[in-house]
Amino acid sequence: MDGQILEHIERNNAERELLDLEISNQRTKRLRSTLATRKMPTRKPKVTTDDKITIPGMSGTLGARILTVSNDIVMNCWNSKYIGYISRNVVIDFNNKAQLKMIGVKLVQLKKYSVDINITSRSIKTFEDILKKARNHNESASCLIRIENYKYQYNERAIKMIYMHILDQIVNKPILFTTTTQKKLSEMSFIVKFWGPVMEQYFDPNVYFVQWGDTKSPYLMHSNIGFKLDLRIVITDINDKEVDVFTGEFASYTATIASKMNRDLLKSVLATKGHLNAILEKMPYIPANKIDKVVLPLIQIMGLSCIVYTMNIIDKKLYTVQKVASFNYPSTLRELKAGSIKKVLDGFALIDATITNVNEMIAEFSRTPTNTLSDLLNGKRKNAGVDPIKIEDYISKIIPCNELEDDSNSNGESDDNDNDDDDDSDDNNDEE
Repeated sequence: MDGQILEHIERNNAERELLDLEISNQRTKRLRSTLATRKMPTRKPKVTTDDKITIPGMSGTLGARILTVSNDIVMNCWNSKYIGYISRNVVIDFNNKAQLKMIGVKLVQLKKYSVDINITSRSIKTFEDILKKARNHNESASCLIRIENYKYQYNERAIKMIYMHILDQIVNKPILFTTTTQKKLSEMSFIVKFWGPVMEQYFDPNVYFVQWGDTKSPYLMHSNIGFKLDLRIVITDINDKEVDVFTGEFASYTATIASKMNRDLLKSVLATKGHLNAILEKMPYIPANKIDKVVLPLIQIMGLSCIVYTMNIIDKKLYTVQKVASFNYPSTLRELKAGSIKKVLDGFALIDATITNVNEMIAEFSRTPTNTLSDLLNGKRKNAGVDPIKIEDYISKIIPCNELEDDSNSNGESDDNDNDDDDDSDDNNDEE
């Protein structure tokens, strides 16, 4: 009897041990599963940058805040991708309200870093006075004849041709400006019929090489960035080297939507950053306090609307994009009377002035001042004491967006997550 009881107890103990083991195994499996799926909290790394710009009420430097935005933003549409990628490149867009809000800075706090460009207007006052009388079709036709008969000075021919081209279209080809026609025109049609002729007249081919139609910048290709640009302007510097100094992107009337706008602007910003880096590398003797004066222009044209931006460096590895002009290609008599052709010419003058300044700065700072004779007389080596700047301390490599190299979706297809009515996505509205 005792043996049976003992055997029964041992059997119960064995079963209990097996049950405990099974429970333990199940608990271990659940714990492992929970650990595998649980998102462990991570401490965000402290972001540091080389710039020293601080803004009252903002923690850290401006560059560090921009990089923080690039780490925090969810890039699920072209508006957020634009902000995300320019922030990764430590670029602040003065007119992108959404980025400024994420950084925690107001446009008024950045006023001291605004670009100031002095221009010489090439508009012809006689023509502007004539156009003020263009109140109807007959009077505008008479204005065209008066401008055609104008005896221009030696440097006014190109400007006269621009006035004639635009006025002739409004007087004799008004169908070009109807909504029906505008919707039919392709991106290339807008270039060929409107923007191409006036830009070719304004930018002297003896000085500027204007390259149209999906070409690649040699510097960007050297940097393994393969996207194509709609417009490039190339100059030859004092050292007889070609330099990309200007880029632009175009869109048709029907492609004028938020996703296309942000995608094209991102492409131009990244390309201009690369070109700005290349230009600064040509200036080994530029003083540090002159670096922010090296300003490159870029444009964005959608249909008949144009915006001119600039890019420069305001501190070590901290770039800015700033809107400096916006204007429309004239399409009505009331625009002509209001001086719209002058606005176009002044916008082009901004581009011309920045390019001229860049070319002059390359000539000034690409070579060291020659002190050979005085140095030798004083027992020094030639040009002693003239040390080049470490330009790598001020520029940073482009962090590319690989989606820009796929042009299959660059003609205006809508991104479902882009909202045209979202105030924060309006990159081109100034914040008061």
